[in-house]
Amino acid sequence: MKSSRLEFPKSVREEAWKRSGGICELCKQDFAGRIPHFDHYPIAACLGGPNNLSNIRCLCVKCHKHITATVDVPRISKAKR
Repeated sequence: MKSSRLEFPKSVREEAWKRSGGICELCKQDFAGRIPHFDHYPIAACLGGPNNLSNIRCLCVKCHKHITATVDVPRISKAKR
């Protein structure tokens, strides 16, 4: 089964990683060998956000889960109404 999720190209993920300097762009904690999550920001993909460097940030798993639950899901739900 193919996912409908829009993924960032590898080149964009690599540039975002370089820009972050190896730290979470929200909580500023070092990734310390952990894999970063790449978040569509400021415009969520399902709301038309592009897959380019101006719409990506590197987050740790904890921050990504928090942002998804408290910001993205409510905003997407509101947009669907």
